[in-house]
Amino acid sequence: MTHIEHAPPVILPDGEIRPVTRAPRRERLSWALYDFSNTIFSMNVVTLYFSAWLVDDLGASSSLYANASAIASLLVVFAIPVLGAMSDARRRRKPWVVGFTILSCLACASIGVIGQTSLPLIGTEVVSPQNIPADWHPGASQLFWVLAAFVLANFAYQAAQPFYNAMLPELAPPEELGRLSGLGTAIGYVGSFAG
Repeated sequence: MTHIEHAPPVILPDGEIRPVTRAPRRERLSWALYDFSNTIFSMNVVTLYFSAWLVDDLGASSSLYANASAIASLLVVFAIPVLGAMSDARRRRKPWVVGFTILSCLACASIGVIGQTSLPLIGTEVVSPQNIPADWHPGASQLFWVLAAFVLANFAYQAAQPFYNAMLPELAPPEELGRLSGLGTAIGYVGSFAG
């Protein structure tokens, strides 16, 4: 799409798109702001709170969390080369980013809904926690749907990354890519703190 202040990009012989001028500020800022929420999910769900809730609060085995993360990563390993090739062939990246982000958000919300409705409300920050036997620990069967939602959320989060990263070279000329990438990373760290 050509903008008044944005010259049409150059298509190199290998099919790569290189902008002559930077994309409009709104597009560049939108790209960088995606990192804000993206890093919140990475730090707070994948790294910190989901595993703490599962292992510390519910008393589940840490191997259940590790296996769920491994399954999501394996799905990414097998799916992304195919999806990336489709994205490169069609030169449409934004629909993939939006689609996977929506899927990740819905799956992440499902973790909360399923956790609230199918597991006992226990933990250090729960007001009026339920009384459960001291030796109770949830197994894979009790956590199946929560873990499935986590796998889907984590897969969709990771699946959006290659498409998001592939958008960068289309937003700024090569000499400005580092600055725009750095802005995205900085905003992502602000997202981590905000989360």
